[in-house]
Amino acid sequence: MKQRRGRIVLVRHGETEANRLRRFASEDVCLTDLGRAQALELAKRLQNEFRPDHLVSSEFLRARQTGEIISQVLGMPVEAVPGIHELDFGSLKGQPYEELAQLRATDWSRNPEAPERNNPWTWRPPGGESAEDVRLRAIEAIERLRVSFPDREVVVVCHGIVIQAVCAHITGEWSDGSVPPNCGVVTVGHGPEGWETPIMEWWEALAPRQADGVRPLGCGLFNGRMRAVLRKAGRCDPSRCRNSSPGSKANSPRPL
Repeated sequence: MKQRRGRIVLVRHGETEANRLRRFASEDVCLTDLGRAQALELAKRLQNEFRPDHLVSSEFLRARQTGEIISQVLGMPVEAVPGIHELDFGSLKGQPYEELAQLRATDWSRNPEAPERNNPWTWRPPGGESAEDVRLRAIEAIERLRVSFPDREVVVVCHGIVIQAVCAHITGEWSDGSVPPNCGVVTVGHGPEGWETPIMEWWEALAPRQADGVRPLGCGLFNGRMRAVLRKAGRCDPSRCRNSSPGSKANSPRPL
């Protein structure tokens, strides 16, 4: 009998006031009415179109609230786990998104030889974390779930940067295009040989309702990009990679 393969279902939390205002959030921001509606819509789709066996969330309030709504619909408990929380924005907390580019440019003008200029994913705001810091702690948490539930489907309610970091770890390349909208989903299958290609689910349906300026790639563009990166590295099994739209192109890759 063929063994059931495992799958991690990465879910971004629902909309918050910080998303709506386009500001970097802290850990205690809660969902808006739209965010709760997004979570309920997502929960129904998870119930109807997936086979969840286990549900976990980030320890941050917005992820816990999203997880609780999903928990009620699926009829299973949600467990808050460490390591999959939002990037610590340090001095940028509460600031408009536009402050990121300005602060980074100021840092680099003071230190033109900074290594982060060639790899912006390693740059840290004062008192905060880099995207690479998130990748290291997030993949450790996701790997624990993979080992604990090797043939089960685990829903992981977390944050955009965490999903982006997991995709970067699996493909070996960072991409702005791997950040989903609120309650967007990326699935990653796995088996004894390791991780499979990250797959985007239903983003087009949620994207028009996104308030924080995220402009996600279409499913075909994202999936085509993921397949191309892994195929180039010799790590993509075509039998388990969904087809993408012909001729599709994704955002320019960034170094890991």
